[in-house]
Amino acid sequence: MSATFQVMEIDDQPLVVPTKRIRFSATKRYLVLLLVVLVLGAITLSIALPLCLTGTKKSTSPSNEGQYAHAAVAADSALCSTLGRRAMQELGGNAVDAAVATTLCLGVVHPQSSGIGGGGFLVIYNRSTGQAESFNFREAAPTGAYEMMLLDQNEKPGVVVGVPGEVKMLEEIWQKYGQADWKSLFDMAAEVADGFEVNSPLASAIASVKEKLDEDPRFSSLKDLVAPDGVYLREGDTMKRPLLAQTLRAIGASGSSDIFYKSDWTSTMVQEINELGGGFTYDDFALYETPSGSALQGEFMDMTVYGMKPPASGVVHQLMLNILSGYDMTADDFGLLSYQRTIETFKFAYGQRNKLGDPVFEPDVEDLVDVMMNPATANEMRAKIMDDATFPPEYYEGNYSLPDEHGTTHFSVIDSDGNAVALTTTVNTYFGSKIHSPTLGLIYNDEMRDFSTPNTTDVWDLPPNPRNFVKPGKRPLSSTCPSVLVDSNGDVAMAIGAAGGSRITPAVALAVTKFYIFQKTLLESIDPPRPHHQLIPNVVFIENSFPDEYADGLRDIGHQVNLTSSGAVVQGIVRDPNTKELTAVCDIRKDGEPDGF
Repeated sequence: MSATFQVMEIDDQPLVVPTKRIRFSATKRYLVLLLVVLVLGAITLSIALPLCLTGTKKSTSPSNEGQYAHAAVAADSALCSTLGRRAMQELGGNAVDAAVATTLCLGVVHPQSSGIGGGGFLVIYNRSTGQAESFNFREAAPTGAYEMMLLDQNEKPGVVVGVPGEVKMLEEIWQKYGQADWKSLFDMAAEVADGFEVNSPLASAIASVKEKLDEDPRFSSLKDLVAPDGVYLREGDTMKRPLLAQTLRAIGASGSSDIFYKSDWTSTMVQEINELGGGFTYDDFALYETPSGSALQGEFMDMTVYGMKPPASGVVHQLMLNILSGYDMTADDFGLLSYQRTIETFKFAYGQRNKLGDPVFEPDVEDLVDVMMNPATANEMRAKIMDDATFPPEYYEGNYSLPDEHGTTHFSVIDSDGNAVALTTTVNTYFGSKIHSPTLGLIYNDEMRDFSTPNTTDVWDLPPNPRNFVKPGKRPLSSTCPSVLVDSNGDVAMAIGAAGGSRITPAVALAVTKFYIFQKTLLESIDPPRPHHQLIPNVVFIENSFPDEYADGLRDIGHQVNLTSSGAVVQGIVRDPNTKELTAVCDIRKDGEPDGF
């Protein structure tokens, strides 16, 4: 295994305090004095050591914020941020090793959002080379996929499952960049799967699927997981996933992903999915690939933005940044005016987003990407934005309907060598397809629901996007936009991304612009209530406690403004260019906490 990251200059033990040999006269008085000093030193060290290992956290906000001198992980689970930190500090790993550990952990403790039965996207920035690489581990449509298959999902729940990409991705990034032991990374996650406390987000997700699981015996294996002995788990209860723990340990011991994609396990998974109407073959797993290459590259202010190409939405995020940066706004402009311009920017960007698709199957998508990345496009759109008016969807070229995306999880990592990872992964809706493997303990995704279906219209009578129709091997559109921003010196300035379906891209763009344009703190850029607009429906959705003065002002301009109880969950890390200190923030909207050292 080769790694191009620089080796961390940190011991693989928690912390070693150097000692010196001290020569002294062996008198009783000196021995007593020395003993007192040693005892006091030990007490002081026992208090200080945890702070040295995990950094500091501020309590100025209900959100979780931490400052760290060397490295940081921001995930939507405190336990998983800690596993990421341990992969770096205790196992001698780097940002990629932390990403492997954090990904696996999140799939254990947040089975409603992610897991080895799902997929996603990530961006890796290698400080030593100054290059960024993207990995597309989005689920692919199986051989038996057909354009109208989503119309059959009630009778055949297996049709919504795509080929999982997460395990394949983990092996590929670890083989290329990892430094920690593969088995140890999997063993850490397996220990979590042996038993962990159900947190509030998981408890809410379990409650939301209770009726479905009670009514449909096809999902009895998932019910057994979330309702052992027939009693649904609640916040504070212990969930045990022994089958998944066994699976994770086996993958770790095997040393590669082949046990998942090219073994008897593969035949078992094909059978489990096909028994419920899926169209899988063994080769759908065996031939699955994780396309990788140079990350999408854009500019924002004096920084380089690295993101994901389609079928992810990095280009949509970049278009938003291009439009908003052209206003030359300052901190003094933050308010109703900036929100109006931002919302109109969202609408124009989503007008283009709804035309995208998988470029492997839709070659003209690359031409659209070139247009969207062109600064002239942002200039033209900005010129059409009015500070005192808003318009119907056709004004923004909103010609197609938008598939309804659902839950995800995102985390960000920056290590002590300046490498960074921004990774978003998902099983789509809560607990994906609801098909839980009674053999391997994983939950299969329902990512095929993100495809569009021909000859259908949405409630606004808009037709589906033909570039997002299902084809075997194709990957559906996604709103995810994991991003790494790098300054002119080649140092990471920010690693950021979000979970939350179609709300992801606007939330990330809003956080980035609030931090850099309007000079908010990272906490102020992520936590406060947000507006959201995705063009279809032509409605501004505002979260609870969004300022009335802004909501009323938007209505006066002509917007329809509706209240929503849900918003994207952003996880970000920024690096102070002067002190080099890292600040990590986990969104208040979920129970995450950062960790680092």
